[in-house]
Amino acid sequence: MVFVLGAFFAPGSFLSLTGSAEALLKFLQIAAFGRANVDAVTQGFIFQESLNGSLWTLKLEFGCYVLVALALSLARRQIMPLLALALFCALNIVAGSIIHPMADKVLIYTTVCIGFFVGSSLAFHPKLLASTRSSAAVASAGVALLALAIIGILPSVLSSIGFSLIVLALGTMVNERLIRGRFDISYGLYLYAFPVQQIVINCTPLGFYSSMAVAALVTAVLATMSWVLVERPALNYARDSKRSPTALANA
Repeated sequence: MVFVLGAFFAPGSFLSLTGSAEALLKFLQIAAFGRANVDAVTQGFIFQESLNGSLWTLKLEFGCYVLVALALSLARRQIMPLLALALFCALNIVAGSIIHPMADKVLIYTTVCIGFFVGSSLAFHPKLLASTRSSAAVASAGVALLALAIIGILPSVLSSIGFSLIVLALGTMVNERLIRGRFDISYGLYLYAFPVQQIVINCTPLGFYSSMAVAALVTAVLATMSWVLVERPALNYARDSKRSPTALANA
């Protein structure tokens, strides 16, 4: 992102940013989950604080995976993700009830982590989503929690749990026949949507609807290329690497 967009959209020559030490530092900063603020590209943009404002969730996702792995390494029990969920719910409630410079950020971060650990907890109870009837019950529970959040009862905690339950339940109720694991461009859409929107909105004369259409098309193309050229080969390699020791053992 730094090297490609910097080459074409940073002021100066083709290598003014991409061939500099600043580009390398920005690349390392973003790779280490730092802010994606590439000032040479975004200067003058409507939203110039970040070239890709979606990446802030990656560090939370990575941290949650590390936390659940550590918890399960201590005790591989179904209650461990539930305990982590309870911890983030408590932190969220505390952050929402105090006045502190970091309170708002903790509130946002814990809200995201609550959704992660709702999914982790349900992964240990697959029977809850095993049938249409059970999934519908989970979705109904999610709607009830959202209703409580709307009337002001622990709105941040209950809305996060409720929305997560609804999404997971609906996702298991839909019997999708077209894709069925053949391709998945969702991660590419997540990665490329924000920077593409930044460039299209700020660097072209297109209007609102036309820029939206162009951004959606370009993002879909980039996400598809990412799936075909990077993600699918990596997944196949990981799958084959797991099979190889088993095959050798059987031989």
